Order: sequence, then C-alpha cells, then structure tokens
Amino acid sequence: MARQLHEENDSIELDKNSDIRFDEDKFTEETNPTYDISSAVHDIQSKQNEFIKLKNEWIKFKDYDFLDFVAKNLPKREVPKEKYTCYNPGKKIGIVSLYTPEISEYAIESEISIRDYALKQGYTFHVYRDKLSESSHPNWSKPQALLNHINSHETIIWMDSDTIIFDTNQKFESILKKCELNPTVRAILITGEGKAFCAGQDLQEITDPKGPKLDSIVRDHYNPIVELIRAIEKPIVCAVNGVAAGAGANIALACDITVAATSSSFIQAFSKIGLIPDSGGTFFLPRIIGRQKAAALMMLADKVNAEDAEKMGMIYKVIADEILQSEAKKITKKLASLPTIGLGLTKRALNKSLTNDLTTQLALEEELQTKAGKTFDYKEGVSAFIDKRAPKFKGK
Repeated sequence: MARQLHEENDSIELDKNSDIRFDEDKFTEETNPTYDISSAVHDIQSKQNEFIKLKNEWIKFKDYDFLDFVAKNLPKREVPKEKYTCYNPGKKIGIVSLYTPEISEYAIESEISIRDYALKQGYTFHVYRDKLSESSHPNWSKPQALLNHINSHETIIWMDSDTIIFDTNQKFESILKKCELNPTVRAILITGEGKAFCAGQDLQEITDPKGPKLDSIVRDHYNPIVELIRAIEKPIVCAVNGVAAGAGANIALACDITVAATSSSFIQAFSKIGLIPDSGGTFFLPRIIGRQKAAALMMLADKVNAEDAEKMGMIYKVIADEILQSEAKKITKKLASLPTIGLGLTKRALNKSLTNDLTTQLALEEELQTKAGKTFDYKEGVSAFIDKRAPKFKGK
C-alpha cells in the first residue's frame, strides 16, 4: 500500500488497491493494523454535513480511491478554469500539487483540503490543474513543478492529487513529542511566522457554540504544551518575532532561552476580557520578575516592549529584527553541539529549584552530577580538555 504520513501536515495518501476500513475509533490497513488516526476519523465525523455518516458502521474501500469515494458523497464542486493558482504566496514553506482534467472531479477535493491546511498553517500552496508539457506523461510534470518553486521557499513539499488532510489542526504538542523522542534532535527552536509570534487564543473559536469549550482548550491544548516544554530534557529556544499575547506570552516564558526581536512585545491580555493568565503565566512570571511587577502586568494588561522585557529578566536578550532568526538558529545549533544529557539534567535541576528547599536541591545536584559523570560526553569533555582539542560531543 502506498501510504505517506508527512510530519509537516498529517496528510495521508492511499492507493486504489488498498483494503481500508473505518470505524468510530480506528483507521487501519487490515493487512498491517498498526496505524491509528482516530483523531482524523473524529474530525471527519465532526463534519457529517459535508462527508458521510461513519458512526457505528464499517465501510470498506476496494478497487477505487478513497478520494473517488469522497467525491461521490459530496456536492459537485466547480473546478477553477485557471491552469495554475498560488494560494498564500511568499511563505517559508511551500506545498506543490498537480492534477489533470480527467481526474478533476475528485482532485478538486484534494486541492481544497490542501489549500485550507496551507492557509491555516501559514504555508504557500501551488496547484497545477493540467500537465506542464503536452508531449509528456503527467508524471514528468512533477519535477518541473517543484523546480518552478524550489528557490522561493526554505522547504518545499510535494502532495499528490489524491491527498486528503483530515486534521488541519496538527497539535503543537505532537511536534514537541516527536522532537523529544528523536535522538538526533538535540535542541529545539520555537518561533512564529508573520507579524506576530502568537496572538493567543482565537476568541471566535471559543464563542462559537459548536467550538471547543474554554476549559477543554486550557486542559487539552495549552497545558500539555507548557508541561512538555518543561519536561523535555533538551534545550528549547524561543525566538519571539512579534507580539506575544496571552497564552503566547506565557509559552515564551516557559522556554529555556527566549530571545526577542526589537519590535516584539509581550502582553498579559487576559484581564481585558475577564479571564486569568493561563499556560503557566501565574507560575513563571512572578518567579521571573517578582510578584509586584507580575501582578501589575497581569491586572493592568500593560504591553511590555522587548527592551523592557530584557531589563526585567523576562527574556535572555533583544536581537535586531532582521537577524533574529539567524541568531536564534546560531544559539540553537550551539546548544545542539553541547552535551545533551548534561543540559537536560541541568534543566531538570532548574525545574525542581522552583519548589525545592536548599537541602533538597543540594541532594538533587549530587544525584544528577553523578549521572552526568557517567556519560560519554563527560569523558569526551575531560579528554578534550587534557588533549587541548575541541570536544566532539555526541549527546550521549
């Protein structure tokens, strides 16, 4: 079975010879029942007016594409006449897709799915609705389509025209979890794209009767992110590239090293709508700048510019806007070249220091120092110092 799960987009590609079945909680290939995307099925079921009712029944797909099946169960859509469209131009990440007129009836569903995902995630989407050369097979148009845009983006992704993205809200914590579990990832950089780092919760979402409830957003979305940022024993750098408001400001505070562009600002905006700071704001901010200043910023919702944030100790340093990303990457790369286990144990000790008394903290330092002294990187560091050479740490 041809199947791709792109880490960038949770997209799924199925070929027409697959034997697939749905139920309320599972989506598996019968010959290899190892992949569960219940959240994707749940997302489909939440759109029953657009798709089909899947609850409490099995549906098998044989001898035809899933997209073909979807197309037959959706209202007919008009396919744009233009042979090429660029959605959301000018972004760092670009997605490219292509389909030909003979499959447009179902490929338009793929286009809309990818388009909506790209717009939501801040990606550019290039879609071609016919092959690029009349004299060649459509498959040969793929490399040409990619070459047309490869120099316009930092990352380019190809998606076939039978791709449906079930969940356009890939959870941030799932990305963090992948970074935690991947041994080749030794440092993490979090930043935003566009004019803002993070403007906080979408108020239209929480006021929508069909949307998620306020308590579930805090419990199921923001809290797991903050807990993961502190629990991952790898250094996490945050580059604030614009306004960091509400939960966005507090996520930045939770990171290990936070830098900010000169034009950026921080605001505890909760009091303006009758809410309290969440996402760890009442935990981190008073410990960083003191109770008096924290209380004032939270109750008055004063905007703090980057320079004042640095003076208060809220962030590590201010960096000029035009070099923020490059400097943040330098910091992250340096951290990735250092002894990962030692940095992780340092992070654990810092976490515990927020609640431990001195005696308990001293005992913890002894315990963690013993663990650090048993690592490869400790031995390499000592050996390099004695040999008067640069150490080559492996994060082990």
